Order: sequence, then structure tokens, then C-alpha cells
Amino acid sequence: IISAPTASGEDAYAFVRLWDVVRKDVRIGSVKFDARDIRLAARLAMPAIFVVLVLSGVVDFMTIKNDGKYLVFGDKTQTIEWIDRNTPGDSMFLTAYGDLYTAPALAGRRLFLGYEPWAGSAGYEVAPRKLIIASIYGAQSKTDACRLLTENGIDYVHLGPPERGGNRFPINEGLFSGQFARATPVDGQGDQVAIYDVPKSCGASVSGG
Repeated sequence: IISAPTASGEDAYAFVRLWDVVRKDVRIGSVKFDARDIRLAARLAMPAIFVVLVLSGVVDFMTIKNDGKYLVFGDKTQTIEWIDRNTPGDSMFLTAYGDLYTAPALAGRRLFLGYEPWAGSAGYEVAPRKLIIASIYGAQSKTDACRLLTENGIDYVHLGPPERGGNRFPINEGLFSGQFARATPVDGQGDQVAIYDVPKSCGASVSGG
């Protein structure tokens, strides 16, 4: 039995029951209805019932058509693959906070601060981490940036549209592009995304911090 788009398992079960439920003659008052005639009438009615159920699924089709679409990987795919292949599994990335689907997180890497509601519910102190993130991205010297990065065990700095957007904090982009070791030009966005290697830039290993 094939049920319609809006039909559930109960609907399919009802079709089966309707097909052969009447096994005995039925008497209503002085009128007797033969079981075979009742089954025949029920089976003849089933195509019409089935068509009605199928047509009622138009409502669901319109809901699906008008439903919102959300990209998870999108143009981050190449970045995710690069991170997965080229960085340690326990490395920590600095990214803009508040972005639910960052490339490092989708690659299974740790974030210094990701989506604030989840970080807060997990017991992390969100406000101090926001200040640290802003201080690193907006640092006026490599010394200041490296000090904060190493103190907080950050291995890589992600700099792309999520960091530049939203006016969360100012970014001294020239500091990173000019004085930090760029791990790779990543993903299909060209120079819009860069990942900077903190140990190579700051002269010390910070993994496991």
C-alpha cells in the first residue's frame, strides 16, 4: 500500500483494514447486507479516497516550496577540507564569535569562542573572551597579538568575511597580512579568507593551551 504525502502509517493501515475488514454479513434492522457486497463497495471507494488524500498533500508541497533554505558548508568546503588535512585535531582557532557554522568548527577543530549561547550554557565566560578576541584582531603590534594568542593557547587565526562583517570589532588586517605567517590562501573566495599560523608567527608552540 502506497500512502499519500499527508497520509501516515495509520492511514495505510486503514486502507488495509478497509480492504478486508468485513468478513460477515451485516444486518441493520430487517435489511441484510452481504459481506461480499460491502467489501466490493469499500474497494471501489478506495481509489477515490486515495486521490483525495493525494490532493490534500498540495498543502504540504506549498509549505516545502516556501520553506527557508540554509547553507551549512556553502563556499566553506575547501577551507574545511584544508583544515581537516593540514591542522592537528586538537588545535584551537580564533574566529569571530556568534557565527554558528564556522569553517574550523565544521572541520572538528576547537574554537576560542564560537556561538555565544552555546558557549555560555557550557559554562564558559563569554564576555572576557569577547574582549580578548577584539584585542587580538585589533592589536597594534605583533608583540601584543602574540602575547594574547600564546597566553590563550590559540594555534591559528581565521580572518575572513565572518570576522570582517557585523561590526563586532576593528581589525588591524595589515598586521596579520604583513607580519604573520599565512598558512594557506584558502577556499573558493580567493584572498577573502586567510588562516595564520600562530606558532610559526610567534616563535613558540601553543598547542594544548
